[in-house]
Amino acid sequence: MGEAVITKVAEVRQAFEAPERYLHGTGFNIRIRQETVRSLVAGSRFDRILDIGCGNGTISLPLLRPDNRLLLLDVSSTMISIARSNVPAELAGNVQLLNANVMAAPLEPRAYDLIVCLGVLAHVDSPPATIAKIASLLRPGGSLILEFTDSFHPAGLLIVLYHRLLDAFRPSPYALNLLSHRDVFDMLKTSNLRLVSAYRYSLWLPGLHKLFSQNTLYKMVRAIFGTPQQNRNSFLGNQYICLVKG
Repeated sequence: MGEAVITKVAEVRQAFEAPERYLHGTGFNIRIRQETVRSLVAGSRFDRILDIGCGNGTISLPLLRPDNRLLLLDVSSTMISIARSNVPAELAGNVQLLNANVMAAPLEPRAYDLIVCLGVLAHVDSPPATIAKIASLLRPGGSLILEFTDSFHPAGLLIVLYHRLLDAFRPSPYALNLLSHRDVFDMLKTSNLRLVSAYRYSLWLPGLHKLFSQNTLYKMVRAIFGTPQQNRNSFLGNQYICLVKG
């Protein structure tokens, strides 16, 4: 019998079964993502929301209301368990949790008027196929909030170099997909998705959370890059949080 083939999805699932680094080392970034998503959808009402790669649920749970429904999806059973614990008891009947890969999950086509997909494209087997799948799930005229890292921006290249140096001593569990913003925008266009706006900022080098508090790191980002309403110095940003329309 030959060796079993381990897919990137399996490697990602295994990595995020121990989510402490994500939840504690990047709490400031989770806060920025949450605030940016709320800003980008402000004034809109959504009946069915899908959060792909939901993590602990704190990005999309604030969008939950008594009259809408939210599906939280993640490949990590640990993340799904944490997200379940964060669902308000009074709205538990409006939330479905699914431990699955979006490419294989039993999801209804053209069913969601808002899809949230943050920090996922770097971890999938095929970014183009993932965006095409998302497009197939979005209702006509629906909204997508998509976050990705431009690894070919100078700030992105610095982080790539950092990780490659680190890999010499402590190899990463899997290789991240390296994408440019042009790559992602071309994928969106191919799937007939239209970019409306983007908030750009940069994260600091990994490990700075050991020197500065999460609140300090958050204030540093806001001081340099501002808010989605007033995005300063966006040319310095390699992190994109985009509002996209179907």
